[in-house]
Amino acid sequence: MIIYLLSVIIKCSYSNPSIRTYPIVDLLENSPLNTFIIEVTQSTNKLNLLNINRFETKLFSIRNGSIYTKDLIDREEFLDRQYCLNKFYCKIELQILVDDGFAYWIVPIHIVDENDNKPEFAKTEIELRFVESVSNGYKIYFEGARDFDEGKNSEIRYILDCSNSLNDEKNLIFLHFNETSSSCSSLFELIMISKSSLSFSNNFDRLALKFNPLSMKNIENEYKLKIYAIDNNPYGNELINSMNLIVKIEEKGRKFLLSEYEFVVLLNNSINKTEYIIGKIHAISNNPEEIIYYKILSNNKTANEIKINSLTGQLIFLNENKTKII
Repeated sequence: MIIYLLSVIIKCSYSNPSIRTYPIVDLLENSPLNTFIIEVTQSTNKLNLLNINRFETKLFSIRNGSIYTKDLIDREEFLDRQYCLNKFYCKIELQILVDDGFAYWIVPIHIVDENDNKPEFAKTEIELRFVESVSNGYKIYFEGARDFDEGKNSEIRYILDCSNSLNDEKNLIFLHFNETSSSCSSLFELIMISKSSLSFSNNFDRLALKFNPLSMKNIENEYKLKIYAIDNNPYGNELINSMNLIVKIEEKGRKFLLSEYEFVVLLNNSINKTEYIIGKIHAISNNPEEIIYYKILSNNKTANEIKINSLTGQLIFLNENKTKII
């Protein structure tokens, strides 16, 4: 007996075990318990499933030469725990020791994604502000949605709802369910700038809302839009999420700080000067890059005696003749 055991140990130590890699097997996540995966052998080999990553023997078992599931497989959990060899294509490898080391088998399994994650927006509601006087086609950029599913299930299409109501009207969605509507009126258009990448966990689709003020005569001060994100499930089980979009339109791009200005001129101080500073008016713009110019528009003769600095808004009284009569 001792000689026999010694010969087995020597044989296992010096022989090179044969390595066999099986073709990739697809396994749909959330499959029922005891789901058949693959038959690895029909012989009576002694098969030992190695628990290298500490999940193999908990979730899989080998019975009568075949591999079965012992528990539900959640692809997203596998990604979080870094069980998958690739974050974009969840593949695991089960490693089997055959007949105490005479052979070594590798069974790669692709965990097929089930469409169980609906699109997720960065925010549930955002507010965008446009100035009515901006050029046609002016765009404001913002974050859209993302989807943690794999492949086609992660592709998102958007529908822009301009019904001016934030109520969840499902019949409106089903009406456009098989369409991709980026423009629901001539005034607004939704544009896809870039798609999210799963390599960055906080990365969302990049969207933009285009504003076309020349397309409509009467523009309201506020619009309540809704953006729907719909994933692309090939089996028709699309999942939906939505985000409220409040759009406010400011009528003028420029305005004075005061609607009326009043200045007091002291005669004793101004009577002997050719120019006397009266005061200053000030206007602001919604566009910080815009330069405001000032000009006096009046048919009054007094306008010839008062000038304004076109850049600063400073008002100056002209007393070129140094007259004492004002």
